[in-house]
Amino acid sequence: MTDTPGQNGCVESGALYLSIFAELKKEIAQSIKDARDTERNTLLICGALLTYILGRCPHPGSILLECMPAVFAIFGAIRVIVLMMSINPRSQYLAEMENLSLHGKPLPGWEEFFRSHQPRGVGISIFIFWTSLIVATLLIPMLITNTLCART
Repeated sequence: MTDTPGQNGCVESGALYLSIFAELKKEIAQSIKDARDTERNTLLICGALLTYILGRCPHPGSILLECMPAVFAIFGAIRVIVLMMSINPRSQYLAEMENLSLHGKPLPGWEEFFRSHQPRGVGISIFIFWTSLIVATLLIPMLITNTLCART
């Protein structure tokens, strides 16, 4: 295949598919990076807010402050879910491209290989992380109020 224009002035379809493939791989990698960044940043902001709450006994009127870590955790979880959902159609398209172009070859394409050899633990670990963070951000302010602040 060449990148030279054909009779109609169009680039050969093979080159077009390769550029689409490369671009979709970049988009998937960026979505995964964004998800990891969201996890890290959400964990940091929740920790900072919980530290602030721990440093001062909340008053009955500060319920909004006590809920802020949970709000950040919920929005972070929603963001990561949307990012992960956006990866699936791209990944399916890439797997289909690989199946069509590598059909009958001894080694499957990466998307097909990854799907058949990767345990489904990634989705479970994301679920456990976000569920744990949301539960912790809901319980810790209550524990602070009920135990530490009750002593003072």
